[in-house]
Amino acid sequence: MPTAACRSPAATAAARLDRLERAQAAYDTERALEDPFVLAELRTSGEAFAGEVVSAEPSRTIITAASRAVLRPRFTVRTGDPVRLEPGRVLICPAHHRQRVQIADLTRTATDAEVVLEVVQGMGTPGRPTPGAVPAIGELVSFTPDPGFFAQRDFPPPDQIPWTHGGPLVRRAVGPGEETPS
Repeated sequence: MPTAACRSPAATAAARLDRLERAQAAYDTERALEDPFVLAELRTSGEAFAGEVVSAEPSRTIITAASRAVLRPRFTVRTGDPVRLEPGRVLICPAHHRQRVQIADLTRTATDAEVVLEVVQGMGTPGRPTPGAVPAIGELVSFTPDPGFFAQRDFPPPDQIPWTHGGPLVRRAVGPGEETPS
């Protein structure tokens, strides 16, 4: 009687591991938004940071490729936390759940870091900016990665995966006088 495989093929296992890692990261971020002790733990590892706003451009606009003016406020946060997040990462502030910011630039020195953040969601329109969308200079803020930002990795389609990693097996034709494999 044939038995089911005890282990998943490598490609299936990698996709499942990716899905579980993204779910764990989203869960950890959700916990950080609700629990200041979890946020403090993420700050010590460099996955989140807190600091003081040192500059702000609340009415900054950019022109898109379609020649449309779009509101993109920016502000700079100076922090003494170790920041291990890269530019382009989308963050969320526990105090402003609906707002998303993106790291535009990061400058590290021996003692602190300056993070330039651009508001990408929750800032309003050029004609009607949302009040308080950009923190005031001197305000203390904290940020952690956005739980919806953890994108799925691209894996090759099943027919492109080599047989050594669980892809399709190529069976050779049985010639005259040869036995069929069992």
